[in-house]
Amino acid sequence: LEDAVRVTQHLMQQGACSTIDVLGEFVTTRERASSETVAQSAVLDAIHQNGLKSYLSVKPTSVGLDVDNDFGYANLRSLVTKAKEKGLFVRMDMENTPYTDATLDWYKRLRMDGFDNVGVVIQAYLKRSEADIRMLLDYAPSVRLCKGIYVESSEVAFTEPEEIRTNYKKLLRILLKADTRTHIATHDEALVVDAEQQVESLAANP
Repeated sequence: LEDAVRVTQHLMQQGACSTIDVLGEFVTTRERASSETVAQSAVLDAIHQNGLKSYLSVKPTSVGLDVDNDFGYANLRSLVTKAKEKGLFVRMDMENTPYTDATLDWYKRLRMDGFDNVGVVIQAYLKRSEADIRMLLDYAPSVRLCKGIYVESSEVAFTEPEEIRTNYKKLLRILLKADTRTHIATHDEALVVDAEQQVESLAANP
């Protein structure tokens, strides 16, 4: 955590913001999930105490999604509650497809519980992602759009690089034109260039 604070401060000196993620997904015991929740709570303290331009990213399975749905949700809700009290933000990371529905359900549940300091991630390589985005639009969500890194079958995911790029561009257009706070997450230079062009075009023709 000390290293994360140091690196974040260095990034801030360069005008950058960041997100801090405690790695430890696919937790299968209550004890480990509780421990992971404590570690992530410490990140919120560090962000607040050091005035960092950063937020906490949480993998739902790290706080107990695979252990018990209500138990895991309570752990996540405690983090989002603490963040809100400190004026901070929490983003729910998206894991592989066995957890997609549950993750989106947790996000909607948090929003219905009155939390607006929480966001979600959508993976462009999933064939379901357009429908998921359109479902989320009613919440005026904060969405981080990424390509996706988990190995998925061709039944649920685009597997060819150009197919994934094409879908990413399409999904980004939907997000940018809607009432969302869109975070563009990619290392793909072609997608970076396309995103810059989309943002410039929308700025010129709002």
